[in-house]
Amino acid sequence: LVVQRCESASLLIDNSNKWEGVSRGIIGYISFGSGCDDATVKQAARAFVSAPFLTMGVWGDGTKPEGLTTLAQRIKATRGEKKNTEERGEGAKADSSSLGAMVIPQAALFCKLRGTKELRYHTQLDKEEAQRLYYSFVDAVISLLEDSLDPEGAKKRAIREKQAKLARGPCPPGKMFKNGSWEGKFQSFDEHGIPQTDKDGKAISKSQRKKLVKLHTAQRKKWERFTASGKTLRAGESEKKGRGVEHTVGKSTPNATRKGGSSIIENGVVKLVHGTFGNRQGFRSEAKLGPFSHILDFQ
Repeated sequence: LVVQRCESASLLIDNSNKWEGVSRGIIGYISFGSGCDDATVKQAARAFVSAPFLTMGVWGDGTKPEGLTTLAQRIKATRGEKKNTEERGEGAKADSSSLGAMVIPQAALFCKLRGTKELRYHTQLDKEEAQRLYYSFVDAVISLLEDSLDPEGAKKRAIREKQAKLARGPCPPGKMFKNGSWEGKFQSFDEHGIPQTDKDGKAISKSQRKKLVKLHTAQRKKWERFTASGKTLRAGESEKKGRGVEHTVGKSTPNATRKGGSSIIENGVVKLVHGTFGNRQGFRSEAKLGPFSHILDFQ
């Protein structure tokens, strides 16, 4: 993950003429290497929104950089204070400040130079898995920003999600190793949904398969008890009960068909723009304070 700050930036979303822009904020260029998983993606997302990359001052004024969420919370609080002053008739105008965040997917940000003319990308992750992790990163950034600006809303959403999970019951055994904490860890499965190869295509060992079969059997028994109880929801019902805040690009959209776009968070306190995976990422920016570039490697 490479992070820079900017005064403004625009990103080409559709490889044609649709540009989405942000004001002062941060830009993240992200790629995925072999061994990257969902836990690493969440760690990177937290760093992107929290680490002190951004300042609202001017060059040389001594202003210390702060995290995106810290500055966003301050802007939200200032807006609330000025709105209250305006309502009391004291003449103040609501603060129009806003922050921007941009995420740009890259095929690879790391390589080895062979000689002086050849670049090698041996550790580049499989394209399909990289695409899945990229949109997981985008979703994680959105959730972190929303939760930081609306803690009560985050609590309510967590309750709704927990209720929806209980209503859905246990995960069907045939899907258990393709979802949740197991998602992305395996590449192929047998007819029962038990993994045959890991995410790099290496065959599962006998000892590991034995453990997975044991877990699968326990999950199958849970599922059978649940279905026998008659509590299974009608198709789509659990999705409605568990639905949270909607964005320009919905989290339920299959990654293979997802496009880039923008999300307006907390009435415009933050605007997030993210590129379409696989596109050329046409880009332009302005950084009067300098890019303040940082390279973060998560392993």
